[in-house]
Amino acid sequence: MVRWRLKSMLADELFCPSAPGPRRLTPWRRLQLAVTRSIESWPPAVFEEPFYRPPLPGAPLFVMDPVAIHEVLVHQAETFVHGALWRRITRPIWGRGLAVSEGAEWARQRRLAAPAFRPAEMKQFGPVASRAAERLLKRWRLQGPEVVQDVYEGALLWAFDAFVDSFFSPGKAEGLERNELLAHLRGLLKQAGTMRLSYFLAPDAHHDGRPSPAAANLTAFRQGVRRLICASLENGGSNLTRSLTTDPDLLEDNVSGYLAAGHDTSAVSLAWAVFLASSDLSIAAALRAEAKSVIGEGPLQPEHVEQLVSTRQVICEALRLYPPAYMMTRVCTGDARLGPHVLKSGDRVVIPTYALHRHRRWWTEPDAFKPSRFAPSASPPDRHLYMPFGAGPRICIGAAFAITELTAALATLFRSARFELAGEPPWPITDLSLRPLGGLPMKITIDGEVP
Repeated sequence: MVRWRLKSMLADELFCPSAPGPRRLTPWRRLQLAVTRSIESWPPAVFEEPFYRPPLPGAPLFVMDPVAIHEVLVHQAETFVHGALWRRITRPIWGRGLAVSEGAEWARQRRLAAPAFRPAEMKQFGPVASRAAERLLKRWRLQGPEVVQDVYEGALLWAFDAFVDSFFSPGKAEGLERNELLAHLRGLLKQAGTMRLSYFLAPDAHHDGRPSPAAANLTAFRQGVRRLICASLENGGSNLTRSLTTDPDLLEDNVSGYLAAGHDTSAVSLAWAVFLASSDLSIAAALRAEAKSVIGEGPLQPEHVEQLVSTRQVICEALRLYPPAYMMTRVCTGDARLGPHVLKSGDRVVIPTYALHRHRRWWTEPDAFKPSRFAPSASPPDRHLYMPFGAGPRICIGAAFAITELTAALATLFRSARFELAGEPPWPITDLSLRPLGGLPMKITIDGEVP
């Protein structure tokens, strides 16, 4: 443990967090891990080669080649669809919403939702995310100026507050029984993230028409979402609610999906970013100095977000090392070729984003925390090698919003607090997103009163 901490203090040595990587396992152990900790089951070839197909009947083709990834997600996007298993897992939360739809219906919904997520307007949400981070700091400060708290748990509270205040009615998070709604939401996500052996061994067609796993929290969660929508509409609505009110049922489906997906992925991303930045003392100091210089002592303003250059680099590197959507799956609907591999209808394709972001062939020092990769002067990575939000027409609609809120929140936290790991180094575990096993306990020292 001491050696792990000291390494991050050496100026000439990059910090490499403990995380799954290429290793050789017995077939039985690999199958066991595939169900509970999938990225730990991936063989060295997934981190080193452009393609890999497990030696099992019906096994998916792993694709790590950027040209082939472009074929799957862009050029032949209509041939490679999410498939029946994806619908079965996501339907309880998304209903008929954007993430579940395909073809013309997907295009219609995307077009309706697009105004709410226009990238040019996202900077207005920076102050909202910053205020949510300040509320989190105040919760911690009530426990004393130096406390040990689970940063991941705190990030879950921050993400919910930031989402509700950004896209609905500011200040409504508390009045809408935040803790209860959060509990129902997390119960839903836990249920949806429960893996079954059939998810890995059965063909995609096996899941077509099969009922989704029962979700005990679904009714209570949906009731909370309806109250959220009503509160927004009573106050004139937001861009999101106004753009989708032509179909009330669809509005509820998409709000449920956006809340679930945005809350979960933003929370884990912020937690990993805090861990990484605090593990390198020079980077932590740089973030603190940048936040104080750009924001000052007052509240964060919309124009501050684009000036937080170093902070944004840390966010981008955290999303590389710990992409919340650690893999993407597609199902082939017709004859296709990817590199040397011929696929037929029903064949599955896996794009292992986590391994792609640490691939030995495409990245230098792939396991090292190196935010300078994303400096303005650096060459940007290939868009089909760095994909924390996916790529192609189905790229995450909230990508610009996520970067804005994460940048604002991280700067706000580091302006007022110092973080130090309070236990063993966190280990990423696969759920619906890539979260730290056992949480992320950290010693938090807060300077004086939070603004």
